[in-house]
Amino acid sequence: MDGITLEKLIEHLPTYISLYYVDRNDSLDDEAAELQRCVSTGYTDAINEVVDTWYRDGREEGITEVLKELKENFPEDVREDVEAAITEYREELEDVICEKDTSDPVEDLFRNTCDNIMFYDTGLYCDADWDATDAHKRLVRMKIKNTLGLKDSKWDEEIMELIENGFCGNLEIYFKKSVRDFIVDRTEGVHSIKFGKHLNVGIINHREGSGHSVYLKGEETVMPFDRDRLFVEGAVSYSWTYDIAWMCGDWCDDTEVTFDAGPAGPVQLELNLSNLGAHIKEEAELDRVFKSGKCTFGDMKMSRHRKTVYINEYPCGTHCKDCGTFWVD
Repeated sequence: MDGITLEKLIEHLPTYISLYYVDRNDSLDDEAAELQRCVSTGYTDAINEVVDTWYRDGREEGITEVLKELKENFPEDVREDVEAAITEYREELEDVICEKDTSDPVEDLFRNTCDNIMFYDTGLYCDADWDATDAHKRLVRMKIKNTLGLKDSKWDEEIMELIENGFCGNLEIYFKKSVRDFIVDRTEGVHSIKFGKHLNVGIINHREGSGHSVYLKGEETVMPFDRDRLFVEGAVSYSWTYDIAWMCGDWCDDTEVTFDAGPAGPVQLELNLSNLGAHIKEEAELDRVFKSGKCTFGDMKMSRHRKTVYINEYPCGTHCKDCGTFWVD
C-alpha cells in the first residue's frame, strides 16, 4: 500500500462534513403519526426513521463524494494506492465520516414544520347525552369546572352550551405548539403544563365523530405534564379540527402553553386515565387491515371500506358488501 494507512486517510478527511441536505420545502406536516410518537415517548426515533427513508440515497451519495474528494487530496502518482486503501478501509472510513457529519436533518425538518394543533385529554368523559336531565347536566358541569379549576359561575353558560352540543365525549383542551417543544431535552424536570391567556375547550367523541368546543377568554388552567394525555390532532381518528368541525388552522393558537417544574393543583392530580392512546392503536390496526385489502366489521370509518352501497329501504343507510358493516341514516 506504499504507506497509505487508515490513519493517513483519516488525516486527509475534511474537518467538517455535511451528509444531509434538507430542502426548505421538506417538512413533517404530513407525518402526524410519527409526530405523535415523538410526543408520546419524548424522543425523535420516529423522525430518525423518516430521515433514513427520505435521505438514505442522499447520505450514501454524500459519503461517496467525500471519499472521492479524499482520493483527490493525495498526489496523482499515489492515487491508485489511495483508492485501494479506501476500498480496504471503507467501513472504518464511513464510521469516521458519520462522526464528522455536522448536519442535523431532524432539527432541519422540525424547523420547516408548522406548529401542530394538539390537545390535552383531561380523562373526564362527559356522558350527558341528548335526553339527559337538567340535574345530570348540572352534575357534568360541576365535574368540568372542577377538572379545569374554574371556581365561580362566570363560565356556566358556555359550559352548558358545551354539554348540550357536545353530548358524550372526552373533555379536551386545544392548543397549537411545535412538537419539538415536547422532546425530552426541553421538558426535563417538567411536572405541569399551563394553558393560559385563553382556553379552547371541547367535548369530543373520536369514535363517533361528534363534539363541540367553546372559547373561554382570559381563562387559564394547570394540568399534570403527562405524555399519555397529549395528542397531535392529525394522529387521532375523527379529529375535531380536520374531520368533524373543519376548523381553520389557527382556531386555537391563542392558547399559550408553558411548562413548569411545580406540581399541578390537587384536583387535576386526580384525573382519570386517558383512553385515547389505546384508541390510536386500534385505529392503526384498522388501517393495517384496510391496506392489506380487507375491512373490519364494526369499523365506522366509511373510508376504510371499499364496496359500500346505499340502501333506500327501511332502515335506510349505507351497507358494506365485504364485511357487513351498516351505517344507519
